[in-house]
Formats: sequence, C-alpha cells, structure tokens
Amino acid sequence: MDTDSAQDPQDEIARLKAALAAQAAETDALRAQLEAENADLRHRLEQFRTIFDNAASGISIQNADGIIVRCNQTFLDMVGYTAEELYGLPATAVTHPDFVQHTLALVDSARRGAAASFHYEKKLLRKDGSALWADLTTRVLTRPGGEPQGFVCVLHDITDRKRTETAIWESEQRLRLLVERLPVLIHAHDAEGNYVFWNRECERVLGYKAADIIGNPRARELLFPDPGYRRRIETLHGESGDYTGREADTTAADGSIKTILWTRISGEHPLPGWAVWETGMDITGRKAVENALRASERDKKVILDTISECVLYQTTDKRILWANRAACALVGAGPEAIRGKRCYEVWHGYKKSCTTTSCPVDHALRLGAPVEAEVEGEGGRTWLVKGYPSFAPDGSLSGAIEVATDITSRKRAEEAVRAARDLAENATKMKDEFLANMSHELRSPMNGVLGMLDVLLDTDLDAEQRDCIQTALQAGEGLLAIINDILDFSKLQADKIVLSRRPFRLQSTVRTVCNTFREQSLRKGLDVGYTIDPAVPETIIGDEGRIRQILFNLVGNAVKFTHKGSVHVQAQILRKGADPGRARLLFTVADTGIGIPADQLDTIFDPFVQLNWAKNRKYEGTGLGLGIVKRLVTLMGGIITVESAVDKGTTIHFWINVDLPD
Repeated sequence: MDTDSAQDPQDEIARLKAALAAQAAETDALRAQLEAENADLRHRLEQFRTIFDNAASGISIQNADGIIVRCNQTFLDMVGYTAEELYGLPATAVTHPDFVQHTLALVDSARRGAAASFHYEKKLLRKDGSALWADLTTRVLTRPGGEPQGFVCVLHDITDRKRTETAIWESEQRLRLLVERLPVLIHAHDAEGNYVFWNRECERVLGYKAADIIGNPRARELLFPDPGYRRRIETLHGESGDYTGREADTTAADGSIKTILWTRISGEHPLPGWAVWETGMDITGRKAVENALRASERDKKVILDTISECVLYQTTDKRILWANRAACALVGAGPEAIRGKRCYEVWHGYKKSCTTTSCPVDHALRLGAPVEAEVEGEGGRTWLVKGYPSFAPDGSLSGAIEVATDITSRKRAEEAVRAARDLAENATKMKDEFLANMSHELRSPMNGVLGMLDVLLDTDLDAEQRDCIQTALQAGEGLLAIINDILDFSKLQADKIVLSRRPFRLQSTVRTVCNTFREQSLRKGLDVGYTIDPAVPETIIGDEGRIRQILFNLVGNAVKFTHKGSVHVQAQILRKGADPGRARLLFTVADTGIGIPADQLDTIFDPFVQLNWAKNRKYEGTGLGLGIVKRLVTLMGGIITVESAVDKGTTIHFWINVDLPD
C-alpha cells in the first residue's frame, strides 16, 4: 500500500474533525447569541406586558373576526368587565347600539385592505349599561403576506370632555336662542365696519334680512341714506369706549323711520371677530307717545295760560307746584317766585294755614272729591273757587287743583236781574189783579146791558130797530166772551184756578159743545159730529166746566176756520194706570179747514198769537183762546199737540187725567 494513500483518510478525518469543531464553535456562538437574543426578547416582552397592563390608555386586541382576545386592565376598568368575562366576546358587545353598524363597517373596510388604521370617536357600552365616550385609534395587524390577522385598539376615555363639549354646545344653543329670540336688537361689525351679525329682532323691526346686511358694504347706506347723518353714525361707531342710551333714527326696509336706543358694551365684553357690538331697543312708539305728551302738555299750558280763571296745582301740604298766567298776574309774581310757597302765603299773605273752614281746596283734600264754594276776597270781590283732588297712579292722594273764577260782575248782574225780576213779578201781580178786577167790573154792567137788550127784543119793534138791537146784542156777547177770556187768563197766570172734581156724563158734555155750533155749521154747510169710544165709562169725575171750555174753544176755532167739509170730535181711553180709580182720556178735534202755516205751529198756543193776523183781518179775536186751552190741559196733567197742513186741515190732540167712579 502506498504511504500517501494511507495518510489521506487520516488527514480527511482530521479535517473533518477540525471542521466539526469549528462548526460546533460556530453553533455554540450562534446558540449563545440566540440565547442572548431570546433573553432580550423575553425582557422586551416583559416590558411590553408591563407597559400594556399598566398603560393609561385602554388597549384591546381582537382577532380578524373582531373577537376580543386580550386587553389591558385600563380597558377592563373602562368597560367594567373582568378578563374572563370579556375574552371571547365580540367588540360589538362593548359598543353602544348607536355605533354598532359604524364599527362593523370599519372592520369590514379593514379586512378588504382599504385602510391600515383609522381614528374615530364612539360611545362604548359598559357592563352596567352606562355609556362611555372613547377616542379610538385602531391599527390592522397583518401576516407576512399582508392578510389581516387582527386589530389592536387604543382607547382614551373622553367622557368628561364630551360632557364639557355638550355643556358648551347647549350653552351656545341657549345663548343663540336668547340672542335670536329676545326682543332686543343685536348687531355687530368687524374692524373694517362691515356688519358680521344681525339678529332676528333686527330683521323684525327694520325689515332687512341678515343676508341683506351681513357682508354688504352698502348696508349703512340702506340704514342711513342721508350722507350727513350716516357720517355721524360712522363717527360714533369709530369711537372707542362703551356707551348707553344713544338714539339713532334708522330707515327701515319699508321707508319708515325707526328710532333705536343703542347700548354698546363691546369694550367691557369683547367677543372674537366682533370689533363693535351693540344692543338696541325700538323706542319709535315711545318717542311718538313722548312727542304727543309734550305737544299735549304744551297745548294744555297754552290753554291754561289763555283762560281768565286762576289755576294752581298744589301738594297735600298746600305748596304750589304750578300756576297759570292769570294766577301769576293776580298776585303780581312770576311762576318761579310763587313755586314752592304755600297757597295761603300767596293769596292772603298768611304765615300759617287759613283758619276758615270754608276753603274748598281743604274740603277736596279731606273728602277726595271735587268741592266748590264762593269765597269773598279783598276789595269786595267774589270768587268761585273749585278744588279738585289729584291722585297718584297707585290711588293715593297727591295734591289738589285749585280753579278760581272772579264772579264779582256776575254776582252784581245776578243781583240786578233778581231785583228786576222781583220788580217784574210785582208788576205782573199788579197787572193780573188789575185785569181780574177790571174783568169783574166790566162783566157786571155788560150783563146788564145784554139783559136789557134781550128784554127790548121782546117789545114791539120794526125791522130796522130789531136788526140794530140784534147787532148790538151780538157785539155785546162777543165783548163779554173777550172779558171772560181775560178773566180766565188772569186767573191762570196767577194760579188762582182750582179744578173741581164732580161726576158728569162725557157724552152729554161733548154733544152740548157740538150742538152749540150747529146753527153756525149749518149756515156754512159743515158736518159737525163726535165719536165716543165705548171703552170710555159713561160717567167720569173731573172739572166738566173746564173740559167743556177746552172743547168749546177748539171746536169753535175749527168751525171758524173751516169753509167746507167737516169738524169731528173723538174721545177715547188712552190708558189706565196702576190705580184703578184713575184714567187718561185722549181727545182729538179734526177739521178740513184752511190749516196752519208750518212756521206758526210752534207759537199758536202762546198768548195773544193770532193766525194770519198780519195778512188778513177776517178772523178777529184776542188770541187768548188757545193759550187758555194749553194752560188748562197742563193744569189737568196733560199735553196738547197739533198737526196741520195749509188748505188741508188741522188735527189737535190733547190728553188729560180724570178719575173714575167706584
């Protein structure tokens, strides 16, 4: 065997051993390195576990199906579960129902590779059913091939922050609601003067929508079209410092002028983005009322200073607060000089209150009601003083108004009128007595003359003598009728007629009156008649003579002034009163005569008034008949009226009170 051939295997073995030794050393080195790396990995893993378990944020790990496989204590504390209760549950088990669908959509999106991570806020559902707001950052865990392996979620409890945000939002909403709904105008503009806020009350009062004003560089031209006034407003807005109660006449969208009372508080209460902001109140109506009140006060002052009466307003302790021009002129002092003085100092120069108890102002203050009285002043003058109490809005007595009128001339005139009236009454009484006496004195001889003429007619007379005596007899009867009218009128004037109360038959009385004028009516071709209502009792109680006198005058006038046609008398019961022994009779005397002109209807019952007297002397008379009729009707408690038309006739109605027999 060759020596070199024998050594070769040995060498090969040696080389192999050396190679194995080197490889073993390398393996040992690798093992040592690996052990070192494993130790480091275990250390790092322990650090991760420590960090994971003690992290302030909640951390949960889910598999690809969204099943929770691990979580830290913070997360367990957040949701209120133990690890044994939570592991194996889907993430949706701790998700509020309002966010379940959103969570599932995100998981599905991650599975499809649409996103490697996502960040969002959602509401969790704790084991006890309470809600928890959390800020989540979720990262997708993938295998080496990129396939989703699971999810790691980091959560921060933001419940307090959300609660604060909600409170802030609610506060902002309340503030916005107040700003928009309060009946206060609020507007704001930036440093360049452009409007940046215009609330709903501004819209309502001025008619411009927020869109018309905010950002509109010509907004001030709309609100203040007058250039000079607009410059004044811009100057005010440009001033620094707050102010209260500045008025601005602003033009509304409809062209009307609104007076706004503005208050600026932006210096004391600055707001971001609002260089100037103001609150305002529409005082247009109030200004109109104030202007009307000022005008009314001015008018009242002019009126009070114009009238001749002295007018003062004084407090309850009699201090004068206001006096008109007449009062100042009377005392010879101006308004300022007497203001604050007491009335008795001004009027009488007293140092203390009047001792008299007749002061109407005193009474008005005590009674709380108007009082007036006549007061004797200096120089023999007489004043009518009226006191009117004045009340405060709460109803308490605040003072009194004194109105003094100089009635000296009136009192003197009244005295003169009173003296003249007494003189006239005495003269009238003397006249009535004279007429009554003269009527008696004239009637007695006239009755004698008429009696002798009647006797003379029974003697043997020729035709001419008889005609003369009949003429004299008719004239004498006419004169006697006049004397009787004068006597009755005088008695009525002197209230000396006393009505009698005797039973009589009304039908007989009316028939007698109508028959008296039968011959005269037959000569004129007139139909004179009467109608008595069956409801009228056959017998009534009253003054038959005066009723006959009334009918005699009315029927006589009707026959006198009627040339054709008729004269008719009607009597009826107008009504019966509550007293069964009393009744009211209505009489109507109607004719078809010449009528009465409309301009004389109001005076025909006045004494000494005669129809057509100025035009025609055909119808003679004294004019006393209808005057006596009216007075007799009035004496019987009645009323008389007339209806007439020229050439158509006249109708006279009158009613009187009568008694009825038992």
